[in-house]
Amino acid sequence: MTKLRSTQVASAAALALLAGQTAFGQVIDSTWIDDTSGIWSDATRWSTPEFPSARGPDIYRAIIDFDAGGAYSIGLSQAIDLDQLVFTSGDATIDGGGTGTIVVRTDIEFGDATVRSLAELMSEGTLLFSGDALCEIDDTPACHAGGAGRKTGLGDIAFTGSTVFELMSGSTFTVENSGDFIGDATALFTNDGLFIKQSPGLTLIDGVRFENTGSVVIEQGSLSITNPVLPAPSTLGPATYDIGDGAVLDLPNTSLATNQADVIFRGPDSAFSQFSSVDLNQGLVQAEGGADVFFTPTSGFTNEGSLIADGAGSSILTSGGIANNGGTITVVNGGVISAGAATLNNNGGTVQGTGVVQSSNFVNEGVVSPGNSPGVLVSQSPSGPHVFEQLSTGTLVMEIGGRTAGTDYDVLDVRGIALFDGTLDLQFSPFVGEPQIAPGDQFQIILAEGIDGIFRDVQIAGLGSEAIIDVQFGSGGVVVVVREVPAPGALAVLGLGGLIATRRRR
Repeated sequence: MTKLRSTQVASAAALALLAGQTAFGQVIDSTWIDDTSGIWSDATRWSTPEFPSARGPDIYRAIIDFDAGGAYSIGLSQAIDLDQLVFTSGDATIDGGGTGTIVVRTDIEFGDATVRSLAELMSEGTLLFSGDALCEIDDTPACHAGGAGRKTGLGDIAFTGSTVFELMSGSTFTVENSGDFIGDATALFTNDGLFIKQSPGLTLIDGVRFENTGSVVIEQGSLSITNPVLPAPSTLGPATYDIGDGAVLDLPNTSLATNQADVIFRGPDSAFSQFSSVDLNQGLVQAEGGADVFFTPTSGFTNEGSLIADGAGSSILTSGGIANNGGTITVVNGGVISAGAATLNNNGGTVQGTGVVQSSNFVNEGVVSPGNSPGVLVSQSPSGPHVFEQLSTGTLVMEIGGRTAGTDYDVLDVRGIALFDGTLDLQFSPFVGEPQIAPGDQFQIILAEGIDGIFRDVQIAGLGSEAIIDVQFGSGGVVVVVREVPAPGALAVLGLGGLIATRRRR
């Protein structure tokens, strides 16, 4: 290689500086001029006389792209503040000696470069990994606080030593090409932002501790995390994992029993194999787009969070029953949540929606609320007989806003025997596009093959004072009948107020 003489360097640098000063805020390019080792603060090593040096002016774009002359090292022992950094040389190493820092205000591009022993590496703008071999960040706390980060190259990214690589809240990092994240089992990769895998095929996070407190989105291909950081043994901590149709999340050699995360399955071919062993959900599990989520706990499944099955063909299934202990179970647009041939015990929780809830026995000691605004909730067994039983602590909430079953008012469709106790909560709203509620109107709110019991309490909201309600129990279900208000003398004899709910049993 032919080296520039110092006079040539000075002349070129002066022209560059003059050009940079012609427009306020213009970025000045400053390039490391050859492939020999030196220190960052040596002005003769840069193509500008005022090299990017002390923290303060962020007008420089430092370019280190010299390859093919052999390995060289750039020593850095001070605080550097840059507008941009282009560090793509596979031959070069920036060595901070434990004291040097680099803060980049806009863009950083890393090719097959090596950063070692910086006290801080901060990216406040776009972060790009474009190398096709290996980029290594070693023994350095590195933080991406900018909006966008991308991996476009085919090469691996190595986090080694005591490196902590952190994606901050508000940052997005997208894997657009193949290549893995590798380490020596000591470094930590933390995500408090949004990590997106867009590339097909397998991406490994291997030998690097990976802690997710933000969102991981796998749009396609497989993401394998060999050393996830868990908040407690066998516990998937609070975070989001969004798995696209045909995508796979894999935590090899990890056993899960408790879920505190939001885990979303978006299609029939979305997969997360370790998730099936979970027996306690305290987060969100959502199946949509025809996804099937199957739990196989050894002694039943407990939900203290939220289960959502959205859309026909979408299901959440368990093999040993469901205890809904204060959680929420939602079926939407024909989705299915199933306790199999065991019991679903709604213990202080809520079961709601427009779909199917399956079990041999559905015991309600919480709230059952058909519809998503009015709709039909089906309670049935996947096979064999079925019993829906509401105990004294249970409440059935039914909305009535018109005369069409399942469209204007809620229906609980029990494909079996229905046994009732507890509370019926009737919530009326104004009828839209039709005459308002009137004496003689009837609403079959419950369908069943057989029925017994009565509601201990009937609560009515939104009806007004012009009618009373008669709740009639028959062999095919429960019908709400609207009656005229009796004359004032009759009310006095009965000792009732403005609204009356009568309860009849077969």
